[in-house]
Amino acid sequence: MKKATGFLFFVLLFLFVSGFSYAMTVIKKDRNGDGKVDEIIYMKSKNFYKVLLDNNGDGVMDVCNLYKNGKLVKQLQDTNKDGKMDVAIYFDKRGEIEKEEIDTNHDEKFDVIDIYSNGKVEEQKKDTNHDGKMDEFIYFDKDGKVKSAERDLNFDGKVDYWAYYSNGKVYKVVLDKNHDGKPDMWVFYDKNGKKKEVKLDKNHDGKPDYWYYYKNGKLKEVDADSNNDGKVDIKWFYEKGKIVKVERDTNFDGKMDEIINKGEFKVKK
Repeated sequence: MKKATGFLFFVLLFLFVSGFSYAMTVIKKDRNGDGKVDEIIYMKSKNFYKVLLDNNGDGVMDVCNLYKNGKLVKQLQDTNKDGKMDVAIYFDKRGEIEKEEIDTNHDEKFDVIDIYSNGKVEEQKKDTNHDGKMDEFIYFDKDGKVKSAERDLNFDGKVDYWAYYSNGKVYKVVLDKNHDGKPDMWVFYDKNGKKKEVKLDKNHDGKPDYWYYYKNGKLKEVDADSNNDGKVDIKWFYEKGKIVKVERDTNFDGKMDEIINKGEFKVKK
C-alpha cells in the first residue's frame, strides 16, 4: 500500500511539474498608453511562442509572429486591415527571410511567392490571373537585378515566353506563339532596349524562315526563306515604314536574280 501511495505521489508530482513547465504564459501590453491592448505575448517554457501586434491602434491584431525554441520562424501580416492575414514571411535559422507569400487581391490565396537567398530575393513566382496556378517566374542575380523571366501566356500550365536580361535590361525574348512546346519567335534588343532583330519560324519546323532587321527600333529589312531550303530567297528593304526595294532569288540558287525598286511595284494596302 505504501509503495502504491508513493508511486501515485511521484506521478502527481511529475504531472504538476511537467504541466508547470509546459504551461502557456500570456502577457498583454498597452504599448502606446491609449488604454487598449496592442501586444499579446504567448510564452512556453520561458520562450516566446507567439506574439500578436496591433500596429495601427485600431484594436485589431494585424501582425502575428510565431516562434520555435524562442526564435522567430514565421510572421503573418494583415496589410489591408480586413482581419485576414495576407502576407506570410518565413525565416531561416539565422533569422533571415527565406520565403515570402503575398495575397495581392485578398481572396485568401497567395498569388505571389518570393524565394530568398542570403537575405535577397532570387526568385519570384506569380499567379497573375488568380486561378490557383503560378504562371510567371522571375529570377534575380546577386545584385537584385532581373536575369531571366518565364511566363505561361495562355495559362495552360506550360511556359511559352522566356526573357533574358543583362544588367537588368532585356536583350532577348523567346516565344512559343502557337503553344506547341517549341519556340517559334526570337526577339533581340540593343543596349537601349530597342528591337534590333526578330526571327520567326512560320512553318513551325523548329528553324527560323523569316528575319526582321531594325535600326534604332525601326524596320529596315525583312529576309525570307520561302521554300524552306535553309537559304534566303527574298528580301524587302524599308524606309520610313515603306518598302523601297525587293530582291528575289527566283531559281533558288543562292543568288538574287531579280531586283525591283520603288515605283516598279505596287504595295497592297
